[in-house]
Amino acid sequence: MGKVASSSIYYSLRFCYIGPVIHGHAFGPRSKHFEIRRLYKYFQKGGHLKVITLVREPVSRNISAFFQNFKRFTGKEVYEWDQHLIDLKAIFIENFHHDGPLIWFDKKIKKVFGIDIYEDEFPAEGYTSMKNGSVEILAIKHDLPNELKEKIISEFIGIKKFKINDTNAGSDKVYKDLYSAFKQEVKLPKPLLDHLTNSTYFNYFFNDMREKVYSKWCETTD
Repeated sequence: MGKVASSSIYYSLRFCYIGPVIHGHAFGPRSKHFEIRRLYKYFQKGGHLKVITLVREPVSRNISAFFQNFKRFTGKEVYEWDQHLIDLKAIFIENFHHDGPLIWFDKKIKKVFGIDIYEDEFPAEGYTSMKNGSVEILAIKHDLPNELKEKIISEFIGIKKFKINDTNAGSDKVYKDLYSAFKQEVKLPKPLLDHLTNSTYFNYFFNDMREKVYSKWCETTD
């Protein structure tokens, strides 16, 4: 899914893996990207794929995705924004598709590859891998240290040296100041947090973060 640091993994792998490395948020024959359509044909013929996906706590992930697509939701560029944070909060709550990460594994992994990531308990180490036929899936928590991600991915891919160079971080974007203010000052309604944290996605990957999420984001604890 988007806004989980997948770009960093992609660009870093391109430097050290001799085979094709492709980055995308969906996989199928009607993709707008030629490389993905070609790879899908290879997959349909039984070609072996290794899929790496990262997972991120859904509140933080959704806020990051909202700012990445700021104009789509607000109708303005970031530099044109002249309203209060409370107005931006209302747009985020009302206009953003909050269920994106909650349904992603069912729509993008299970439906396409026949792998149910939720079949077994998620390991405390923060990553898991599953296989179905010619496809292997690696799911890693977004907030694991880069050194650990490098080790996990090296073993999964079968390469000796892999170094992650961070790219596409929100803190480096043109919207970084407004993004930072939003994260520091905005609180969200409890029903929205309840919806996100009661999901299969959250309970599988982030159940240990429930108290932290409510403490950070909830506008009321009643």
